[in-house]
Amino acid sequence: MMRITKPSSIRSALRALWDLNIQTMPTALVWAVSFWFIIETHSLVIRLAALFLANLATIVSAVLIVKDSPATREPNWKDSILDRFSWAMLMGTGFPLCLALENVSRLHNSNYLQKLIFLSISISCLILWFLAVSLLVPLAVRRDRFEDETIVLAEALGILQHHKRRVFTSLAVLVLAWPIFFVYAFLALTFSQCMTLSPLGHEMDAAINSQDTRGHLA
Repeated sequence: MMRITKPSSIRSALRALWDLNIQTMPTALVWAVSFWFIIETHSLVIRLAALFLANLATIVSAVLIVKDSPATREPNWKDSILDRFSWAMLMGTGFPLCLALENVSRLHNSNYLQKLIFLSISISCLILWFLAVSLLVPLAVRRDRFEDETIVLAEALGILQHHKRRVFTSLAVLVLAWPIFFVYAFLALTFSQCMTLSPLGHEMDAAINSQDTRGHLA
């Protein structure tokens, strides 16, 4: 029996990042700068505008990555950008994040307990938004437009259950690369989304190779 060797998810993500670097550089930069405004600005209007730009860059980046993957269908630009599920996930997690950060910015004279509570809420909202950015949106772009949206949630739960290290790595890149702005601007978003799609690509390639092997043996 032929044994199929899978490359590591990090190696596959880095290879995809290398191939897509020029194409995804603008979207990664827009996302990074928008995220900086989301965190640093004290204006709710600017924060919401930055959130919209970051979410748009997230979807465009996912489309570019999926289009480059030979194991998946080629997504339609219009359907992906206007996909209500992707926007619901991004705004449903991003809008509470903006409100939580707004509350944190106004707690200068509050007691320590209040600051701790609102800071915890902000971190929780940030993690949920990161999961939407790096996990849910790439899966939503990858799915067939006739497939039910619950398939995306089922795939996301499967990845969270069986590929915890890959999800943690993609989130860690979004968080820990923040002090290195140049690397962050051109690396973080693309790498985290590639980490999400790499296990799916390996599984599909393995299935295809397995079918080819059985066909040759027959």
